[in-house]
Amino acid sequence: MTNIFDQKGHFSLDNAISTVSQPLNPKWIEQRKVGGTTLSYIGGHVVIRLLNKAFGYQWSFEVVSEQIVPSIPKLNKYAKSGQDPYEPQPPVVKILGRLTVPG
Repeated sequence: MTNIFDQKGHFSLDNAISTVSQPLNPKWIEQRKVGGTTLSYIGGHVVIRLLNKAFGYQWSFEVVSEQIVPSIPKLNKYAKSGQDPYEPQPPVVKILGRLTVPG
């Protein structure tokens, strides 16, 4: 792990930027099927590990607001004639968060 602090313990922006700018390891990307759609994501544990590496455990995250919002209806290609071609989807949660890092 790269030390992002200099010998005096000061935060190094260059080292943090270098850490968060690196491409993700493809092994960290997971997939999950939801209905007929495949979603790609990285787990929270991976995000935490990257933030710890980039900012030396000196970061915080807080949820500022959360809201349940309706999803966009999905086209049902198997809808019968006269039937609504769109099927409703379950609502999703929209989260606004604040990530605070040194520097």
